[in-house]
Amino acid sequence: TATLESAVRGVGAGDVRGVEHELHRLHAAKAATDAALDSGAYRLPKNPEGVARFRELDAAFHAGLGRLVVASQRNDVPATAQAVGVVLSGCQGCHSEFRP
Repeated sequence: TATLESAVRGVGAGDVRGVEHELHRLHAAKAATDAALDSGAYRLPKNPEGVARFRELDAAFHAGLGRLVVASQRNDVPATAQAVGVVLSGCQGCHSEFRP
């Protein structure tokens, strides 16, 4: 996403203080996703029976975002870079299970 791209750009520039602001959009999306799954307004496009697994991966993803925020608040570029890698790895894993 563009949000994680900004984190990567910040790592490259050596200044990750702006990352936290960008990540708020991803955090807000979690509540909307949960509500849509709960109401049935959204169905996983692949492996729709795996909602519990999806929620588990989503929780891990958002925990990773939390670590990314903490590192960026300290302007800790190496820790931010490591957190971005963990988050992106989670993206790939979840997408491979639940996106066609």
